[in-house]
Amino acid sequence: MAGQEPREDLAGRLESQAEFVGSVTHALKGVLNGLQGGLYLLESGMSGNDARRVEGGAAMIKQNAARARSLVSNILYYARERQVLRENLVLREMVSRSVEACRPAAMERGIGLEASTEDGTFSADRAGVQALLCNLLELAAEQATGEANRESRSVRLRARMEPPWVIFEVAHGGTALDRETLAGALGPTFKPAGADRAGLWVHAARRVCEAHGGFLRVETLVPAGERFIAGLPGGGLQGGEPKNLSSG
Repeated sequence: MAGQEPREDLAGRLESQAEFVGSVTHALKGVLNGLQGGLYLLESGMSGNDARRVEGGAAMIKQNAARARSLVSNILYYARERQVLRENLVLREMVSRSVEACRPAAMERGIGLEASTEDGTFSADRAGVQALLCNLLELAAEQATGEANRESRSVRLRARMEPPWVIFEVAHGGTALDRETLAGALGPTFKPAGADRAGLWVHAARRVCEAHGGFLRVETLVPAGERFIAGLPGGGLQGGEPKNLSSG
């Protein structure tokens, strides 16, 4: 019947969602274990008047609360189409907030976050843009962890206005994502394997871009690393992509 999803597509979507539930369960288990560990340090530190343990426990709780927020946001974008609630956003402010939200987790891995942005405003969903940027920043920080030169391990975010688009580029010099995982994550459905957070991050970022009428591209860098390029239209749906995306 017209309007019904083909049986093969429906079966593939159900299989994808079943595997997704398994992946999310692994991720949630890690978050809950982290919260439990943080609470233990906090409580034992308070009872023993140990300021260092209290500080460590509070840091663990804060970090895992941030992971939980990111995970829930990704689940919402994966599981259903989220309504885009557009408002006028300040580009510099969105970049600053996203970088600061991700900095603690990056610092724990020994990764520095660098950001450069132009002045400008654009129309988009605030929560969606922050989820998009945090996904790409956290993913890049994790991939950059394996960078050989520990002195230069960093993630670089560049944001610019290219009317009618706003372009976000996140680059790192670490290990590029497995091509098979990346291809699946950039597709219409995604089947994560085990605790595959990297693929989930990319897929959720793609969903945010798609919901805005935008795009997400990934480029492999030489000699190592990769660049994620996300484009969002500043207002209304736009056709095509901007021609000059290279950051030089």
